[in-house]
Amino acid sequence: FIVVFDAVLKAPRNNEQQKIPGKMAGSGLNSNPSSRGPYTPTSASDRKLDNEMNASGGASNTSGASEHMAPEKLLIPLIAVALLLTSTANSVMFKKMTNKMPNYPFFLVELSTIVYLPICWLVCIILRWLGKLEDRNFEFPKHKFAVVAALEGIAGVFCLFGGTYTKGTTQMCLAQASIPITMALSVVFLRTKFEWMQYTGALVILSGVFVVLSPKLFAPADAVSAGGSDIFLFNVIFFLSILPGAFANIYKEEAFKDFPKI
Repeated sequence: FIVVFDAVLKAPRNNEQQKIPGKMAGSGLNSNPSSRGPYTPTSASDRKLDNEMNASGGASNTSGASEHMAPEKLLIPLIAVALLLTSTANSVMFKKMTNKMPNYPFFLVELSTIVYLPICWLVCIILRWLGKLEDRNFEFPKHKFAVVAALEGIAGVFCLFGGTYTKGTTQMCLAQASIPITMALSVVFLRTKFEWMQYTGALVILSGVFVVLSPKLFAPADAVSAGGSDIFLFNVIFFLSILPGAFANIYKEEAFKDFPKI
C-alpha cells in the first residue's frame, strides 16, 4: 500500500498543463509563434515587458516545482515510519502465530502465501491502472521469478520451523545476521566493494549474534535441552533461513538490474 500511495502521489495532475500566452497588447507577442520569427524586443517598453514576463514565469515555475517537491519530501519520512511500524507488528504477530500453532509450521507457510498473493495482485492492478507499470516489465523472463520464489520459499520454511521454539528477542538478533551474510555474498558473486566502516558494522552485528548464542553454545547439554521456548537446535534452523534469503537478494540484484522499475 505504500507503493500505491507513492504512485498516486507522483501521478500527473490534470491542472499541470503547459500554458501558451496569447497575443499581448503592445508587445508584438502572438499565440502562434510558428507564424512569426523569434521575438526580439526593440523598444525600451518592450524590453521591460519581456523582462517582467520572464521573471513572473520563472517565479511561477519555481513555486510550482517547490509545491510539487513538498509532498515528495514528506514521503520518505512517512515510508520510514510506516516501515518501522509494520515490520515491528509483523515480527510480533509472527511470534504470536507460531506460539499458538507450534505443531503446524507447514500450514502457516501455506497460509502466509495465500494471504500474501492477493495483496500483491491488488497493488499490481492499481499500479497498472495508474500507468506506473511499463510494458517492458511484462517481457521479464518468468523463470527468474521462479528462482526467487524457490529461494524465498525455502527461507520461509526454515524461518517458520525454527521460529516455533525461538524467542522473539532471539529472532530479532539472529535476523540481523542477514546484513553481513548478504555483504559477503555480494563480494563473492557480484564483486561489490564496501568501505571499512561497513565491514566494521558487519563485524559488530556478527559479534552481537555470537553473544546471543554463546550461552547455549557453552552451556551443558541438559541446560540447553531445558531451554523451554528457546531451543538451540531451532535457533540454528531459524539462522539457516537467512542463507537462502541472502542468496535471493543477490540474485534479484543481478536479475533485475535491467528492469529497475519492475
